Amino acid sequence: MSKLKILGVETKFIEPTTGEKRTGAVDWWRVINPLTHLKKITDWEIEIRKGVGDDEEVRANPDKVWSEVGQNFNVVFSSYHANPLAFSYIKVLEKKYGLKYVMDLDDNLFNIKEYNPVYEEYTKKINLYKTILSETKFITVTNGRLKKKSTLPIILNLPQLSMP
Repeated sequence: MSKLKILGVETKFIEPTTGEKRTGAVDWWRVINPLTHLKKITDWEIEIRKGVGDDEEVRANPDKVWSEVGQNFNVVFSSYHANPLAFSYIKVLEKKYGLKYVMDLDDNLFNIKEYNPVYEEYTKKINLYKTILSETKFITVTNGRLKKKSTLPIILNLPQLSMP
């Protein structure tokens, strides 16, 4: 069996008010930190990117960029997102290359309180979240409570890891 190759994808790397690239807290705690720990204790090849590739290249030639992902990785692991184009490509890669997609869900997107700063944004996209999550085969969550409340196909309760 060949070595497992995982692509960790940051999905919340654009700062909402300035549009600048940065690492969001969700991506740090739920993608970068766990994959960094896994890299230390396995022989897996793990790469972490802000999105699936260079923004300009993704816009100019998305088929090429996404095909490269399917050809070079066994698993794509990301935090939750509401990007229908990206998810469409993921579904194609699953069929064409046998890619496994794992999405991490660290918030109960279906019960966000009105006082939460992301309430308006998430409620506007709730149908996208529902569709994407219902079609995702592998989901990780932060805690048992979220796992119990969910009707989603959760494969792993991946708790917060402490900082290295």
